[in-house]
Amino acid sequence: MSWMARVRFEPSMCSEVVTTGGPGGLSMALGDAGRAFVVADRAVLRLHGSWLEAALGPRLAGIFAIDADERLKEMSTVSDILDRMRSRSIRRDDWVVGFGGGMICDIASFAAAIWLRGVRLALVPTSLLCMADACLGGKTGVNFEGERNQIGAFYPAGRIVIDPSFLGTLPAREVRSGLGEALKTAIVSADRELRDLLLGPRGTDDSGWVLGLVERCLRAKAAIVSEDPLEAGPRMLLNLGHTFGHALESAGGFELAHGEAVAIGCITAARIAGLMGGDPCLAGEITSIAERLGLPVGAPSTPGRALGRFLERDKKTSAAGRTWVLPFAWGDCRRVLLDATEERRLLSEARRGGPAH
Repeated sequence: MSWMARVRFEPSMCSEVVTTGGPGGLSMALGDAGRAFVVADRAVLRLHGSWLEAALGPRLAGIFAIDADERLKEMSTVSDILDRMRSRSIRRDDWVVGFGGGMICDIASFAAAIWLRGVRLALVPTSLLCMADACLGGKTGVNFEGERNQIGAFYPAGRIVIDPSFLGTLPAREVRSGLGEALKTAIVSADRELRDLLLGPRGTDDSGWVLGLVERCLRAKAAIVSEDPLEAGPRMLLNLGHTFGHALESAGGFELAHGEAVAIGCITAARIAGLMGGDPCLAGEITSIAERLGLPVGAPSTPGRALGRFLERDKKTSAAGRTWVLPFAWGDCRRVLLDATEERRLLSEARRGGPAH
């Protein structure tokens, strides 16, 4: 087991990310005290249940298994989790363990945050997207009436355990989804090494490549999150691609994978930035990389009215307009407030292809 990163949110709250080649890493990360209640992806549990059993042994207090379906990421599911935690007498000195991808870790983290006003939390991400992005930062949440992450809290995991062997059973589309979030991080951070990793030879069976990619992403995110843990300023830049991406996901009934929507959102944001004086070549460069990664680069045909309804629910909306994160160049992302008229005009032009170059 080795340490990859530590992120301190406040004096009493710190996330420690460890890498491991097997189940012993989780056991060591949790220490000796407390039982473990697991919220797991049902499919991952079928494939890797023996890993979990070997890691936890007799301290396993119960498992709540759920399909990794974004439509199940609702308060009714949280209520079912809490009911199971109560039946297992989960205490504040026990652990809640999220075992799965981003959706599973989101809902497990939210349950941990609100049970007894907070119990200890560990995450074992099993998807590339969750390893490279979602596991770190403390954002938890569930959807509400089909709108993404409308209910949530900041509650960082005390321990995050990365084992790249899980990616050997990950569907190819989910691998590409993770690469969409990694591309976003490369744009925000201007990390040339991360960009080279994305464009170089790769494969989820290459643990060195996986750990290199995950480490570059998490270190870039950790630098921003540690400075602004509650998203009052610079951390908002990590929302690049998410304003339009979340609206696409919700309007399409979550048919798009999250990383796919984020990639389209990044391209759209770069086109808007180009219309406002940003690098006119950037959207094309991002599009080219996304295509090489096998990601979609054009938004599905979605009526503007439907998109507008979900954009209105974006958490960065205020009476004055909506704040977008726009990339004016690699590593030059800015928060820009657009009023409704300007947003409609720019978004319409961007969806037609953005600035000529």
